[in-house]
Amino acid sequence: LENEPDNFEAMTYLAECYEKTNDLVLAKKYYHEAIDLAPEYADPWFGLGIIALESGSPDDSLIFLRKAVRLDDENPEIWYMLGKAHYAKNEKKDTLRCFREALKLDAYYNEVWTDLGRMILFDGFVLKALPYLEKAYKIIGDVPGINYILASYYLHCGSMEKAYKHLSLALDVDKELFRDFHDIFPVHLFNRKIKKLLDNYNIL
Repeated sequence: LENEPDNFEAMTYLAECYEKTNDLVLAKKYYHEAIDLAPEYADPWFGLGIIALESGSPDDSLIFLRKAVRLDDENPEIWYMLGKAHYAKNEKKDTLRCFREALKLDAYYNEVWTDLGRMILFDGFVLKALPYLEKAYKIIGDVPGINYILASYYLHCGSMEKAYKHLSLALDVDKELFRDFHDIFPVHLFNRKIKKLLDNYNIL
């Protein structure tokens, strides 16, 4: 920056470094300076949105993240964080819309699948969500995230064969990912067949 004080990308990188060290005052300072230099650049808006959300200010976060997504609507991470900001305000429909946009751009975005899975289950939307998830599954195929979610939901609904099918497909592709979904798989719902399946993958 000493040689190129108008380098907004370097300014943004410096802000990100301060953010990682939890020096949020300097992080915000350099994000704002990057915006002053290049207001059409999405990254500093995104950075400010994350800081606001993690600081407990979802309203401010929405302002920054909406600006970021208008500038770069093909970045799944921005859509994901925008969804989290809406969820912090209990805006479920907007959360689902943003998560859906993120997954359209990256069907293997595991953080979106895990948050989506918890939200639908813990908010009691399983029966409403199942037809849409099955339709999505037919379109995108054996993506581990959607298979883990479908396995969990069928388990909760008592459809053990379908639960086994989707869990088996998910484990075949990425067994390590199961730990990210473990809290939506209550052990007391497992039958012998599912317990044996998990044992074969050294999970139980």
